[in-house]
Amino acid sequence: PDVRTKKRRPWMKVGHGGTLDPLATGVLVCGVGSGTKSLQKYLVGSKAYRAEITLGYQTTTLDDDPTGSVVDRQSFAHVTEMRTIHEVLQQFTGTIQQIPPVFSALKRDGKKLYELGRQGQTAEDLNIPPREVTIYNLK
Repeated sequence: PDVRTKKRRPWMKVGHGGTLDPLATGVLVCGVGSGTKSLQKYLVGSKAYRAEITLGYQTTTLDDDPTGSVVDRQSFAHVTEMRTIHEVLQQFTGTIQQIPPVFSALKRDGKKLYELGRQGQTAEDLNIPPREVTIYNLK
């Protein structure tokens, strides 16, 4: 056997720069070898997201998660132009206090919030503190 095997040392260090909710899509930044020490510098700065909206209903998971249930339906017949949506989106730009969703990979008492959310706990139950975020552009 290799000397490393006897000492129980890994062949190479591997690390990641965050955690995604299992139902989320996106990029998980990984580092290999000495690159694990540099992970944090890749995680600073602004990020870009792509989102899709569906009007007319609200779910228990606040998104299109298949494990969620529809809890409210509303008419959106009054939304007749894309300009209306763009005007509303502008109200959400700037620096805001955002309460992270319960269905996120943030941890509370060593457990991921999405695990607690799937057990039925709500954001109110968990008393998640708001975080300052800046939204530069929505289009």
